[in-house]
Amino acid sequence: MTEIPALGQRLSEALEFARIAHGGQLRKATPIPYVSHLLVVAGFAIED
Repeated sequence: MTEIPALGQRLSEALEFARIAHGGQLRKATPIPYVSHLLVVAGFAIED
């Protein structure tokens, strides 16, 4: 995975880890990848 400069190396590594760990998983009763939930939660954490 290519690093996203604005987010930094550590977050890029975490996203890659999540993609590998949760690849293929979907949110309950939706076609949305589970990783999207992790991104939403990370966004809330960044806001605070």
